[in-house]
Amino acid sequence: MNEPSPSAVRKYTLFDGWSCLAVSSMDFVIQLKQSNPMEKDLTNRQYMQNFCKRHLVTRGILTDELGTSVLSFESEEKFVDTLLKNDLLEIGFLN
Repeated sequence: MNEPSPSAVRKYTLFDGWSCLAVSSMDFVIQLKQSNPMEKDLTNRQYMQNFCKRHLVTRGILTDELGTSVLSFESEEKFVDTLLKNDLLEIGFLN
């Protein structure tokens, strides 16, 4: 079976149905940020912080079973991992 290349276009779909095609976590974050007119001028890190607080805190998802914070916005990759681990994002490959 052929694995997609690291730069392959993927479909990122959020829990609320919003989706985009992106080639990386950074590309996804930029598109997500640009879709929100109120926050499009923030840095990626500021936007990721706001997004995590808005969507994880309101769901009561702050820590894992060991009490470790699940809010991660140190990088676009960690942000995407946080969303995936908390069932807020799905990533699919295009055929």
